[in-house]
Amino acid sequence: MSRLLRNIFMFVVYAYLYIPIIILVTNSFNEDRYGLSWKGFSWNWYERLFNNDTLIQAAFHSVTIAFAANISDNCGWFNSLSHFTAIVSVVNKR
Repeated sequence: MSRLLRNIFMFVVYAYLYIPIIILVTNSFNEDRYGLSWKGFSWNWYERLFNNDTLIQAAFHSVTIAFAANISDNCGWFNSLSHFTAIVSVVNKR
């Protein structure tokens, strides 16, 4: 009984998280401006997205900052790993 309740709870949680994403992706191909009713399949919103230079530039800046943050994070992680390894080797020599 406990396992069944846990599975039902997890299904509800995942449905709560993923159903809005599915609706958003589906409506991104809708021809209607507000997505209240289905008016047909359209690439219109993606054409407008990729023709907007400001959004493309903002996306490029976001990816650049994410890459720099990733490099910085990795440098910090390797630095802390080297400090930890040095401390463990000193403690083990005692």
